[in-house]
Amino acid sequence: MRANKLLGQSKVRCVVLLPDYKPFQALRYDDNDGEICVIRGPITKPRNVEDERTYHIANKLVIPRAGCPVICHGMVSASHLNGKLGEVRLPKKDKTGTRLSLEVHFEKKGVKSALVEPENLRIAFELPSEG
Repeated sequence: MRANKLLGQSKVRCVVLLPDYKPFQALRYDDNDGEICVIRGPITKPRNVEDERTYHIANKLVIPRAGCPVICHGMVSASHLNGKLGEVRLPKKDKTGTRLSLEVHFEKKGVKSALVEPENLRIAFELPSEG
């Protein structure tokens, strides 16, 4: 049951919008740099798509939720992860409780999971085909 829920979330590209942490669906990037994300929502339970609106939001305010496929981008201290496809698993805050990082598990074998700051992630709207 949990696996089906996570699969559904990954297909929807669920994100939360700062500062309120309301859930939205990420649809695409509005520019080639990934600085503006097009989102739809907020998502309610049960979902009522007719009440949702589409917004163009600065990517730094959009946080991928668990199950969302992402690609690392602009990392300096772990530059070997740039361009790597992964999946968000868990949000983690630093010891002060102010800085958020996301635990990302990577698709490629041998690449260890890592804590990545949201500004270093881009949502993967197009996934490579298997094989």
